[in-house]
Amino acid sequence: MSERAYRNLRKVQGIFRLGDKYGGESLNLACKRCLYYEEYQMSTIKKVLEEKLYQLPPEDEEGKEVIDSQKELTFVRSFKYFIQQR
Repeated sequence: MSERAYRNLRKVQGIFRLGDKYGGESLNLACKRCLYYEEYQMSTIKKVLEEKLYQLPPEDEEGKEVIDSQKELTFVRSFKYFIQQR
């Protein structure tokens, strides 16, 4: 595996650890909130979970559509990004 693949693996493992600590439902809500505000850093997800900001309704800024749990979500990057070796 390439160095980038290991780095991304550690990020995914970190997200799983947050799910173990805070629960899967809380993690999903926190990730939806971060996606809404286009914040993709691990520290932001952790802060949302620690401060339980996922319980607050998102502000409707600049006409953004609130993420509905029924709406299909997509990944920011395609799966090919994670399996490419350099």
